[in-house]
Amino acid sequence: MINKTPTYLTLPSRIKPPRKPKDCANKPAASVPPLPVQIEELRGMRLFDEDFYRDQYPDIAKLADPLTHYVQHGCRKQRMPNEWFDIKYIRNDHPELDRSGSNPLWYFGRFLRHEREVKTRSDMHRWGFCPVCGCRRLFIAHFDTNDSFNNLRCIGCNGAPRDRAVAMLLDRHVPGWRERAHVHESSPCTDCLKMTAGSYSSSQFYADEALGKVVNGFRNENLEAMTFKDGTFDVMAAIEVIEHVFHPDAMVREMVRCVKPGGWVVFTTIPGGLPVSRPRAMLDDASGEITHLHPPVYHGNPIGDGALLTWDFGQDFDDNIRIWAPDAELIHWSDADERLGIIPGGIPHIYLLHKRAA
Repeated sequence: MINKTPTYLTLPSRIKPPRKPKDCANKPAASVPPLPVQIEELRGMRLFDEDFYRDQYPDIAKLADPLTHYVQHGCRKQRMPNEWFDIKYIRNDHPELDRSGSNPLWYFGRFLRHEREVKTRSDMHRWGFCPVCGCRRLFIAHFDTNDSFNNLRCIGCNGAPRDRAVAMLLDRHVPGWRERAHVHESSPCTDCLKMTAGSYSSSQFYADEALGKVVNGFRNENLEAMTFKDGTFDVMAAIEVIEHVFHPDAMVREMVRCVKPGGWVVFTTIPGGLPVSRPRAMLDDASGEITHLHPPVYHGNPIGDGALLTWDFGQDFDDNIRIWAPDAELIHWSDADERLGIIPGGIPHIYLLHKRAA
């Protein structure tokens, strides 16, 4: 059932805050120029919003150079240099900042800006509620495109609209998951679930390594044939993965098998307009040879150069899921929600399967 009725999140009484990110002590020490040089470089970066700063802080409204005031005094008082820069987030995520002795906005522009590709066109940014962070956040327009599906990343957790939708739906349907649930995620691309789950584990698939082995910090698991015992997890998630496996039916069956009775499976994808789903590539299990049925397309891959798109899902996808998981109830959510920064043109499709209790 596709939920097309606008429904808004009822905030839980207690939201678990994101875990503090890992220390970045291994980041190379940066050569920090004196403040006058930082000020001049900031002018060229165009990150400081002089009009915003004057409006927010009337005590400096008549100063000839608000930027100099911000660098020398304002940042020490936690004043905002523009409408989106979150100094608390930057300091929490990058503890090396304070050790460097540099101005936070200059440090961001000089060393971190490429990580977020933050645009200076504030008209494309928007404020909203981030269920991952559990608070009001700014959603940043990263790219010079209209790619709203991967755009509008949260300045706090770096989550995309789909990550916020997943957290919102888990809040709605799985009470207490932040405190008590054991969540396992396959092929994570962000830390959003890791930040919020009461207990979290993850896996990736390395075809040349033994299944069940820990490789590069991840347990090595094939979603189509996992080594976990039946009923191991409360929640199992795979975000933007199912279109990259050769046997999506096996993936769905395995994920349902691995959650407890009453547990939940959540995955996301983008079904197209085809009346019937079609494979784009086939794998010969014996030889390992891939046969392309359509021109190969690759998406981003957190552990490699690219993930082959193996399926185009069509209008029959929901019916197929019900066939693959007869012992689970399907919830298909796809809706715009301006409060969460989910806008037309970037609406994710979230699929939840509730495994029936034994």
